[in-house]
Amino acid sequence: MRILTVCTANICRSPLAAALLSQDLTGALGAPLEILSRGTRAEDGYPACPVSFDAAGLPLPNHES
Repeated sequence: MRILTVCTANICRSPLAAALLSQDLTGALGAPLEILSRGTRAEDGYPACPVSFDAAGLPLPNHES
């Protein structure tokens, strides 16, 4: 199964949603799971927003838009 999260820049909302889904769903569905994030107007090379991951209590991923 593949889940795609999408936002505008792919630095805050979609990477955070992907991380939260991965945390909650990995292993729960009983099937292989791939969770991706993308942006509709993303520019290459920007890191994930540390403020949103910190607020969610998640480690900052090694992510680039």
